[in-house]
Amino acid sequence: MRTLEKLFGLNKHKRLKIWENSQEFEFKHCRLFMESDAFKSYYAQLRSEPSAERTRQMREGLSNLFFKGHEDEFPAICEHARQRQNLEIGSSCAPAIFAFESEVEPVIIEPMGQKIVDYQRKHFADDVFQHSRLFTMDAAIPIEELKGKIDGVIYVRNCIDHTPKWPFIMANIAHYAKPGCKLIFWSEMSHGPAPDIGHYNITDDVNDFLGLVDALGFEVDHHFSNVPSLPDLGLVATKR
Repeated sequence: MRTLEKLFGLNKHKRLKIWENSQEFEFKHCRLFMESDAFKSYYAQLRSEPSAERTRQMREGLSNLFFKGHEDEFPAICEHARQRQNLEIGSSCAPAIFAFESEVEPVIIEPMGQKIVDYQRKHFADDVFQHSRLFTMDAAIPIEELKGKIDGVIYVRNCIDHTPKWPFIMANIAHYAKPGCKLIFWSEMSHGPAPDIGHYNITDDVNDFLGLVDALGFEVDHHFSNVPSLPDLGLVATKR
């Protein structure tokens, strides 16, 4: 039986491990987060009037996650993004791209997007995507109109290890980014020998992935790992 389960990609609940089932798994977790105090705090912050304090709070998390030891780089990237086209892929229900406060409406690609919109409009005053251009679709499918159009920041966090089609997402990122575009990225790279239905392994060696990023035309400015035993990988890179 174990061999058949492995052959057909079944998890312990006997569900076929395909992208569509993985998305159902992810939405259940997304819904739980939307019921949490953490999401309510994010939502209130996003809907508050623009101010220096709001900007500081929204950017603090990004700075702590991606720019420890490189704090001087973050203000320059925020300024770089301010009048440019920015993109977030796999935002789930709490997009981070708004922290850059660009004067250009950001683009968000989120396959659960419409489900999230429906849920939030039912349970909250409005949805978090209303000041963005939302594509509710599989990020592995290329969007022709975005090719060569993203010149600010592409933000991708906790996304690609939730789909077996992650190489196509990475290829699309390379196509969307104009020279000079910044890539801000983080993902767990491995979930062990038997990932659950919502996760997929990328690699056991982060150097493999760093090589892929380079091959896709990005110069890695810096990279880090919070939990090397996972392993996980975060990076900031610039499109050549």
